[in-house]
Amino acid sequence: MPQTSTRAAGGSTKCSGVEAADPGLAPIEALLTALGSAEEIFRPREFLLRRGRVIAANPALAERDLIKLASIADALAPALERRGVEPGKARFVIDVVLALHRRAMPRWLAEPDTALAQLMAEATAELREVVAPLAPTVR
Repeated sequence: MPQTSTRAAGGSTKCSGVEAADPGLAPIEALLTALGSAEEIFRPREFLLRRGRVIAANPALAERDLIKLASIADALAPALERRGVEPGKARFVIDVVLALHRRAMPRWLAEPDTALAQLMAEATAELREVVAPLAPTVR
């Protein structure tokens, strides 16, 4: 389950990170940069670890967490749209980046000495491995 928590429940802190990203970055890079460099907006690891255990034990809380994640995605969409991204594509990019974030976050919680940005990059590389077809071998 997602274990993200922001000071601004609607994701406004993350939106400012997207808006501050280099205008030359592709939309997905802007989001990855914003989320990967936003360690300071997440609550302390101990809190998030406890929170994750409580959510895992309570399906109703898991549903609320998904609703919260959707509201964060809704808040991020206008930031991408202001960068010129079509609304449907903006939401698609956000969903992909949030999936990468959900992959990286448990690792970040378990590996306190590893930067979230590095773990986001590793999750992105994993996605490339499963999405990009391998080059055919020469026979």
